[in-house]
Amino acid sequence: MKKIVYFACLLFPFAAMSQTTTTTQQTTTSPGGATINMSIGGMPATTVQQTTITTTTTTTSTDAGAQTQAQSTAPAPVGCVPMSQGDYESAKGSISGKDFEDTKLSMAKTITGSNNLTAEQIRGIMKLFSFENSKLDFAKFAYSHCCDKSNYYKVDDAFEFDSSTTELNSYISSH
Repeated sequence: MKKIVYFACLLFPFAAMSQTTTTTQQTTTSPGGATINMSIGGMPATTVQQTTITTTTTTTSTDAGAQTQAQSTAPAPVGCVPMSQGDYESAKGSISGKDFEDTKLSMAKTITGSNNLTAEQIRGIMKLFSFENSKLDFAKFAYSHCCDKSNYYKVDDAFEFDSSTTELNSYISSH
C-alpha cells in the first residue's frame, strides 16, 4: 500500500497526502487453550498449544489540500542522510570563497569527510574548481560519501575532458 501512496505523490505532486494507519491484531489459540501431557512407552510426549497471531494493517490516504514537490532522485540507502540544502549552500559558499585551488580542495574534502552528499551536490562542488585534476581528485574522494551512487554518472558533467570520466569510472569499478 505504501508504494501506491508514493506513486500517487509522484503523479500528483501538488496534492499533499495524509496517511492514517490502523493496526488490528487477532490472537487464536488451539486446541481450546489447553496443553496435553502424555506418556507413550515410558517416554514423555508433550503436545504444545499452537498460537496464531494475525496482524492486519490498513493505510488510508486523504488529500490535505496543501502543495508539495516530489523529488526526482532515487531514495538514499538506509542510514545515509545527505547534507541539507541550506548546509550544502553554506559549504559551497565557504569553498568558493577560498583563493587557492589547493585550499578549496582541502576544505571540500574536510566538509565531505564529515557529511554525506548526493551526486548532484558532489557535481556542484566539483564545478567550483578551476583545474581538472582537482575535480577528479574530489570526485574520487567523494564517491565513498555519496548517498545515491546509482546517480554518480551525473558528476561527469563537471569534467571538461573525457579522459577524466574514464579515469573516474576505472576508479569506481576498482572500489
